[in-house]
Amino acid sequence: MNDDRARAVQGILKDAARLHDRAAGELAGAVVAVADALQAAFGSGAKVLIFGNGGSAADAQHFACELVGRFLRERRAMPAIALTADTTAITAIANDYGFDRVFVRQIEAHGRSGDV
Repeated sequence: MNDDRARAVQGILKDAARLHDRAAGELAGAVVAVADALQAAFGSGAKVLIFGNGGSAADAQHFACELVGRFLRERRAMPAIALTADTTAITAIANDYGFDRVFVRQIEAHGRSGDV
């Protein structure tokens, strides 16, 4: 039984390694383009609005905290808002407008020209 579980875990880890290797080859340019867009937005005084559903909501909050806090080195705080963090807004908007408007309404409230 332990051997089967260990093989299953090994398979999952190998799949993840293959995915990272593939992403490194195919997505590096896209990641740099996004970083450039974020840098330009921050340089012009704009902010980033981040959202996602389920586990991606947690990813949105994590990304926002890395921008507002620090990542790898000390630097100024970057203006970022995770639209998944305000449960009162999420539930009120979903109740009043429907779940499909949860992020739209927040972007209408907080988003400005030049934001990412």
